[in-house]
Amino acid sequence: MTKYKDLPVEEKEIVDYYQMRWAHMIYFSGFIGMGLWMLIDPRKPQHQYIEKVTVSLFKDLWGIPFGIILLMIGLLGLGYLVMGMLRVMNYTWYRLKTGYYLFYQRKRISGLGSISNNNGSMLVFYPEKDIVLEFKGYLKSEYHKYRKAYVTTAFNNDDIYWSADKDGYCIIYKGKSLNNTTSEWRGDDLIIKSNEKFLTIPIKNYRNLKDGTIRTASLA
Repeated sequence: MTKYKDLPVEEKEIVDYYQMRWAHMIYFSGFIGMGLWMLIDPRKPQHQYIEKVTVSLFKDLWGIPFGIILLMIGLLGLGYLVMGMLRVMNYTWYRLKTGYYLFYQRKRISGLGSISNNNGSMLVFYPEKDIVLEFKGYLKSEYHKYRKAYVTTAFNNDDIYWSADKDGYCIIYKGKSLNNTTSEWRGDDLIIKSNEKFLTIPIKNYRNLKDGTIRTASLA
């Protein structure tokens, strides 16, 4: 197992995220314990030792009503933390100003092809695992906030996908981003050629389809 000090900075951040959640869970568990104590024994504590510890802060409020409040705070806080940890237990992502980080079980995964959709989400292709991940709400998401990546079956790692807007186009070929391309017009169609894979992809009616929608394409 890699020691914490030897982890990359981004992996240290997600480890810290989990550790802070565990610390907060202990904190809210204390509220639950204190609330149960008040419900079981609503009499104000009189023991000399108790007077010297944190419990003394609640002495004037001690009783069943305040016990119920503490119990509810503890249960709600604990439930919120548990749900948050379950949400990001497997594939997790957060957005940066320069892109995103993707993690699986707190280990960063890099080098994957991605393409944005016009619904504001991001699709990330992972051909080695034969899955496609969706980052829902990616384009409007806050920076450095961990979110769950969902496996989607609407796309695969075998077809060719493309999308375009006023700034240009993006192509995914067999789950990989297709870079180092050239293009030429044929009417409203755009003929895209890869200088690395020696293939040609004609995009029909490209001139009128710059709306950010992800579409399929075929080889010439």
